[in-house]
Amino acid sequence: VNKTVRTCTSTATSSCNGSTFGENVVTAPGQYVEFQIDITNNAGSNIRPAMNDTLPTQMEWVTGTCQVYSD
Repeated sequence: VNKTVRTCTSTATSSCNGSTFGENVVTAPGQYVEFQIDITNNAGSNIRPAMNDTLPTQMEWVTGTCQVYSD
């Protein structure tokens, strides 16, 4: 599992395109961030992982902004 973050200007994914993902970011109150969580299956079998992630106390979840991609 690898978790990275980048800054954005709104909830639209396209507003994040100017920044790259890294281990941490510095933000101001009201600024948006986008997290990327990569899960790699090295077992060679077909599994469906389940996970959860807790936001820092100063952050607020924006409903409807989660996207799941599968390779």
